[in-house]
Amino acid sequence: TQLHTDASTYTYTLPPSFLPEGHFVAVTNIGAGAVTVNRGSGVAIRKLGSGENANLTVNQWGMLVLYQYSLNNWLLVSAVNVV
Repeated sequence: TQLHTDASTYTYTLPPSFLPEGHFVAVTNIGAGAVTVNRGSGVAIRKLGSGENANLTVNQWGMLVLYQYSLNNWLLVSAVNVV
């Protein structure tokens, strides 16, 4: 879980084999700077509903929750103010 509270922009990359399947990761941003979650090599972040595989940006007052359903495959299960 990551909590951001300042105006700096941050980028995090989900690396391959980061965690075993079944784990959740949350990112909350209450600061003015955007927080981007990038896919590492071979890593997929899928959006609910569309299955689109994309990097994600959490804007101020936003939060996302990712669930790793299989090795290197993440599902965006909750998002507020995320593009």
